[in-house]
Amino acid sequence: MMSENLHRSLWNITCLLIGASAGFMISAALIGPLSRNGRNTRWLAAGLILSVAGLVVQQGHVSIHPSFNHNDLFHSVQIVALFCFYRGAKMGA
Repeated sequence: MMSENLHRSLWNITCLLIGASAGFMISAALIGPLSRNGRNTRWLAAGLILSVAGLVVQQGHVSIHPSFNHNDLFHSVQIVALFCFYRGAKMGA
């Protein structure tokens, strides 16, 4: 079993890396070629909307089955959102 200090340290590192990843994605979107009607902008917007929808699912504890809880549903939605971010970034490159 993990000690409490190790668990807390790993959690803090995870939160730091999540924040850094979000910062890198936002900065890349801001410096990249974005136009209001660009194809990549639609993909990036879809990724953002799906990420917010995943947040609502997870924080609202929405579950579609006892064996498929809110965390499972969130990660399924987030997989699609990350694919949209990937497509938007690839088209913008």
